[in-house]
Amino acid sequence: MTERIELTWPDGDGHPMRIVDSKRVRYGKDEDVIRNGKKVVERTITEFTVLIARPATGDEVRRWRDQ
Repeated sequence: MTERIELTWPDGDGHPMRIVDSKRVRYGKDEDVIRNGKKVVERTITEFTVLIARPATGDEVRRWRDQ
């Protein structure tokens, strides 16, 4: 079985980048809000994915198209 290749394209030059690793990040943030005339602390959760990428080779782009 061959390795699955994942590519992404950054804004700007458009050169494909090979995703080497990804990690989901999640953190909470406390905010003061007014509810029914009272100040309360409300916790919001923010999630995003951080990618480690490098420029893809021509061979990797061809293999990505074929998979």
